[in-house]
Amino acid sequence: MLEIIRNVYRSSGSGLFWFALIMVFVIAQPLAAQGVITGNVTDAKTGEPLAGVNVFIGALGIGASSTADGNYTIDRVPEGRHEVTAGYIGYETSSQMVDVSSGATVNVDFALESSPLMLDEVFVTGTAGQARRREVGNSVGTINISEVNAPMANLEDMLSARIPGLNIQGTSGASGAGGVIRLRGNSSVAMSNAPLVYIDGIRVRSDSYPKNVPPTGYSGRGHNTLSSPLNDINPNDVERIEVIKGAAATTLYGTEAAAGVIQIFTKKGTAGGGAKWNVQVDQGTIFLPEFGTEERPYFGLGPFVKDGSKANYSVSTAGGGADLRYFISANWSDNTGVLPDARDDRLNFRGNFGFSPAKNLQINYNTMVSKSHTQNPPQGNNAHGLTLNAYRGRASYFGTEWGDPMFKEELDQLMVYDITSEFTRYTTGGEMIWSPIPNFTNTFKLGYDRSHADHRNYRPYGFIRAKYGILADLDWTGELINSEYIGSYDLDMGDLTLDISAGGQRTESRDHHITAHAENLPPGDATVTGGASQQAREYRTKIINAGYFGQALIGFKDRYFVTFGMRIDGFSAFGEEAGYQQLPKVSASYIISDESFWPQTPLFGAMKLRVAWGQSGRAPGAFDAVRTWDPVGWGGAVAFFPENVGNSSLGPEITSEIEFGFDATFLNDKVTMEFTSYDQTTMNALFSVTQIPSLGFLGSQLENVGELSNSGIEVALQADIVRTSSFGLSGGFTLATNNSEVISLGGSPEFGVGGGGWIKEGGSVPGIIGRKILNPNDLADPDFAK
Repeated sequence: MLEIIRNVYRSSGSGLFWFALIMVFVIAQPLAAQGVITGNVTDAKTGEPLAGVNVFIGALGIGASSTADGNYTIDRVPEGRHEVTAGYIGYETSSQMVDVSSGATVNVDFALESSPLMLDEVFVTGTAGQARRREVGNSVGTINISEVNAPMANLEDMLSARIPGLNIQGTSGASGAGGVIRLRGNSSVAMSNAPLVYIDGIRVRSDSYPKNVPPTGYSGRGHNTLSSPLNDINPNDVERIEVIKGAAATTLYGTEAAAGVIQIFTKKGTAGGGAKWNVQVDQGTIFLPEFGTEERPYFGLGPFVKDGSKANYSVSTAGGGADLRYFISANWSDNTGVLPDARDDRLNFRGNFGFSPAKNLQINYNTMVSKSHTQNPPQGNNAHGLTLNAYRGRASYFGTEWGDPMFKEELDQLMVYDITSEFTRYTTGGEMIWSPIPNFTNTFKLGYDRSHADHRNYRPYGFIRAKYGILADLDWTGELINSEYIGSYDLDMGDLTLDISAGGQRTESRDHHITAHAENLPPGDATVTGGASQQAREYRTKIINAGYFGQALIGFKDRYFVTFGMRIDGFSAFGEEAGYQQLPKVSASYIISDESFWPQTPLFGAMKLRVAWGQSGRAPGAFDAVRTWDPVGWGGAVAFFPENVGNSSLGPEITSEIEFGFDATFLNDKVTMEFTSYDQTTMNALFSVTQIPSLGFLGSQLENVGELSNSGIEVALQADIVRTSSFGLSGGFTLATNNSEVISLGGSPEFGVGGGGWIKEGGSVPGIIGRKILNPNDLADPDFAK
C-alpha cells in the first residue's frame, strides 16, 4: 500500500497524492462490527404505508428511503447505540434510540403524525449545510411536487402562483418562449433581476438565452424567441423546489444573489423493492380565444389561426440497493402553436446515481442532456411579419383590405421567412459527503453546465420585402463551472445546540458569441459566406466569482434559534480598487407555540416567529470596469474608436434587507398561514452615467451612484376543507405587494430603460411614462389626456 501511494505521488504530483491518500483512508479503513436496521413506516392515523420516507442516522450520515409498502433497510450500521430518525414532507419527524449488535438485525417501526407547518422539514437553500424549518429566521418557499395535482407543461407552470412574491411575466407567447421570473420585484436598473438557479446543489444558467442580433447592433426584424433555460428541465424529474427571495436569505451566495435563489431537487432512487417504472402520457389542445371585431375577426389573422397541440411522453425507472441507487428518465414533447409553422420539440434524458462505497461516505452523481428545436413564423412587431401586416390591413406592405380574396394569398408570401432555433444543454455534477467522525460532515461539490444555441433568421432570395435575401446567424455557447466545499460540525449540549459551518465557493462563467449577417444571397439554401455583403462579430468573456463563508446556528431548548453568517467575496469584474466585499447576515426564530403559556385550544395551533437581516449584491458585467476600444475597418485601413471609459473603483450593488413574519396553523391544524413583511435598500446602484465628450468617450460609463428601495408584504393561506379516507378538498391563495422607488440618481439625469420605462427620483423601478388614452374601449380616434 505504501509503495502504491509513493508511486502516485511521484507520477502525478502532490494534488492527486493527497486525494488518493484521503480516498484510501476513507474506503480502506478496517471494517468495524456491523448490523442491520430494518422496519416499516406508516401514517399514524390511517395506518397506510408511506413511501419515500427518509430514515437515517444523522450522526453517521447513513440512511435509506422507504419503499412503496413502507419498508426500509439500513445496512452496515456500526455496532453500538444510535438515534434513528424518520422524516417525511407533511409529517412530524420521529426519532428512536436503538442498540445494534454485530451481525444482528434490529426492527424499528415508525408511525408518523401529520404536521401541516412542517417545522422539522429540512432545507439546504440559504444555509451553510442543512437546517430545519424551525431553525431558519427567513421565509423559505417550498413546492413539493407530490402535492401538485395539476398537469405541468414546464417548470414555470410549477412555480406560477404557488409562492407569494414570485412573479412570472409572460413574454411573446410564441412557441418555445419562456417567461421572466422576478422575486420581490425589481431592485436593480442596469443589472439582471433574475434569481440564481441551482439544480441538486449545482449552479446553472438563469438568464434567458441570447436573441439573434446582427453585428450592427440593430435588433432586426423578427429576432428569434427568447427561451428560458428553466424549461430545459423535464418537470416529471423534479421532486421539490426551494425558493429564497431576498438579500436577508441569500447572503451566503455572494454578490450575484440579491435577486433571490431558486433551487431545484430532482428525484432519486430508493433502496429495496426492485425497480419501479413510471410511464406518463399527456396530450392537450391549444386554442386562441377570439378577439377583434365581427367584421375583422382576430384583426385579420383569422385565415391563419388554427388549434395547436401539446403532447408529452415520459418514462422513468428508479431503484437500487444499499450500495447503489438510481433514477433514469427520458422525455419527449411535441408542441405546435396556433399560427402556421409554430412548433417546439424537446428531447430530455436524465440519470441520477447514488453510491455508498463506505459507511461514512456518500457519492451522488447527476447528469442531464436536453435538445430542442423551435420554429416560429415572423410575428410580433415585425414589419416583414405575418401579424403586423394582418393587423394593418390596407396600411400593410401589400395595401390589400381585409376581406379581399387576395388578402391571405399575399400574406402567404411572408411564410417563407425562416426563424428557427436549436438548443443543446448538458448539465452534470457530483457531490461527495464524507463524515470521518460523528457529527462532522464534509461536502464537496463540482458542477458543469453547458448551453449551446444556434439561431437562424433567414429571408431567402426572392422574399417579397427583401428581393435578394437576408440571413442572420447566431452561434452561442455558455458554460458555468462551479465548485464548493462545506464543512459542518454539530454540537449537542443538552438544551443548547451549536451548528458551525464554513466553506468556500468558486464559479467560472464563460460565453462565446459569434454573430454573422449577410445580404444579397444566391438562390437556394444560402450560407453567410454566399452573401455579397457580409458582417461578423465574435465575443469571448470569462468571469470568476469566488468567496469564503461561515455560519453559526445556536439553538436553545429546540425553540429559540439565532444564526450569524458572513461571506467574503471577490469578483473578476470588480474594478482594481473595489477589493473584497464583506456580506453579513443575522436571523432569529422563536417557536412560541412550544411555550407553556401558549393556549391549547382548537383555534390556535403551532406558531413560529422569525426575523432576518442580511446583505447581498449584484456584480457589474465582464468589461464594465475597464477601458475598451472597438476595432473597425475604415478606408481599407485598421482603425478603432473608444467605447467604455473604464472605472477602477467600480464595485457591486449592495442590497440590505430586513424581513419579519410568522408561520402558523389554526383550527386544529386545518388552516396554515404564512406572513412576511420585507424592506430592501440597494446602495451603490449601478447607473450608466454620460461622460464628458472632451475625454474622447462619447458613450456612458457604469458608476455606483444610485440608491433604490423596495418593500412589500407576502401572505400565503392554505386550508384543508374536507378530508376523509377516500376524498379530499383543499384550497388556498397567495397575496403579494411590492413598492419600489428610486431614492437617488446620484446627480445623474433621468433616463429611459426601454419599453417606455423611465428612471427618475421618486418614481418606481422602472416607471412607465406615456400619453394616457381616455377612450381605450371606443372604436374611434384616440382621445389623449391633456
